[in-house]
Amino acid sequence: MKDTTAAAATGAENIVWNLSDLVAPPADQGIETLLAEADRRLDAFAARYRGRIAGLASGEMSVMLTEYEALIDMVGRAESYASLSWSTQSDDPARGALLQKVAERQSQLVQKSVFLDIEWANVPDAPARRLIDDPALARWRHWMLMARRY
Repeated sequence: MKDTTAAAATGAENIVWNLSDLVAPPADQGIETLLAEADRRLDAFAARYRGRIAGLASGEMSVMLTEYEALIDMVGRAESYASLSWSTQSDDPARGALLQKVAERQSQLVQKSVFLDIEWANVPDAPARRLIDDPALARWRHWMLMARRY
């Protein structure tokens, strides 16, 4: 009788992703450094822009959105690393713990920037439309529309 408990070989058993482009090794330290830097920068970001979104001119909005993208990228790299690492060995408790730790930190960090979505959604229609239609902000047009809609 054939053994049905063993998984069939796929040829991918020994493939290992190089995730060092996402987080500098060693991973635990690299993730902590990345998230700590994102935390520090999000505090500064909030101090600079909280309460000001409705009054931003096109150039300021561009600077702010560029910075916001960089912050999202930092947090996203940490999350992607933890998620991809765990997905390659989901029975490893250390990888699961890292994924959970990063998810918790990510949630804390997102809370620091939630003012942006709320304030942008509350900008009066006419000034918001001027920014949405501004060619200098075309790169973020979709985000600006969706953030106001949802």
